Amino acid sequence: RWGRAVADWSISSLFNFSLEKIDEFYAAHSAIFEDEQLTTPQFFTSHGSTCVLSVPRKEIKYIGNSVLEELQGDINEARAFLYGLRACRFVSELLQWPGIAEHIASVGGWEPIESVTSIFNELQLHKCVDNAHYVLLRNVDELKETLKKVVERCEESEDACEASIRKLRKKFLPRKRETSFCFKGTPVYAVRMSLQCELEEHFPAVVEYSAEI
Repeated sequence: RWGRAVADWSISSLFNFSLEKIDEFYAAHSAIFEDEQLTTPQFFTSHGSTCVLSVPRKEIKYIGNSVLEELQGDINEARAFLYGLRACRFVSELLQWPGIAEHIASVGGWEPIESVTSIFNELQLHKCVDNAHYVLLRNVDELKETLKKVVERCEESEDACEASIRKLRKKFLPRKRETSFCFKGTPVYAVRMSLQCELEEHFPAVVEYSAEI
């Protein structure tokens, strides 16, 4: 899931990748960033999701493909939301971590980056390049405040979304001799794999450094 963007595992690569995810998150849920009174999105409310979440596990293998495909769409939407929100949390915590502001100031501060990205934003030049996410840095103080509010505003939606995914993952986890969950190319298998992939869509935790192993 991380791919080329963080192949070297440097903090700059992680930061860049996170900004990309935040930009995608903003494109899909801009109202969350702009309207503090807006009700945050709810997930797994379709007929397909309601059906699968409510039936006993033993009946999953009898559910029709159209229902499973609808559920798959809901899973994709939920994963994109969680990935974007986790990116917001990672960048928010990183930028507000003690000592980060002082270190940035010691190497010239954010002003040079803010100046260039502001010009890109004003002239809409970022829409013509692959690095459009850099315009998020046109006002870093504002970005920090916005991300903090977005994370706080979406906590309930995030918790409910993760709870539904955990419940679904448990239902689709194959048990001994349950071959119906393991046939590649089937909607059941696609749902199971998508739920498993969500486990890898987390960002590193920002924690205090310790020399102890």
